[in-house]
Amino acid sequence: MSRRRFGHRAAFTLFEMLVALGVSTVLFGVAGELFNANFKVIGKSEVLSRQTAQIDSALFRLRHDVWSASQITVPTPRSVSLVNPDGGKVSWVVTADGSVQRTDADGHTMTWPIGIPLMFSTDHFALSVSSPDAQGAKSVRLVSQFLLARGATP
Repeated sequence: MSRRRFGHRAAFTLFEMLVALGVSTVLFGVAGELFNANFKVIGKSEVLSRQTAQIDSALFRLRHDVWSASQITVPTPRSVSLVNPDGGKVSWVVTADGSVQRTDADGHTMTWPIGIPLMFSTDHFALSVSSPDAQGAKSVRLVSQFLLARGATP
């Protein structure tokens, strides 16, 4: 039989406590960084969601304008002028900050703060919208049904 000595209890040494404290500090530091990174990702996803909604809204309106256009003119890669069969004109301009502005024949202006540079080009019966910064799909082609049915020629 073994006897236990009085005054001597099983315990951790100072060195073991310091090692445990160091490991805990590292683990809490890593957990804090992960927590911070998680909130940064959440913030970026909200911004991308808003930007996607703005792009979708602008393209929906532009698609509507191009659909019935009797003439598509691209004076510069950052602007397009559309003429309706009734003679009404609609112009679209991409500003320096990446916002897209639409001005109709009555002078009403709509603005979408997209924040990315868009460029326009045409093949006389369709308008292509592209972004040099895009990854993956680089352009959207919007066709004028009026010009297509009329058999547009350059």
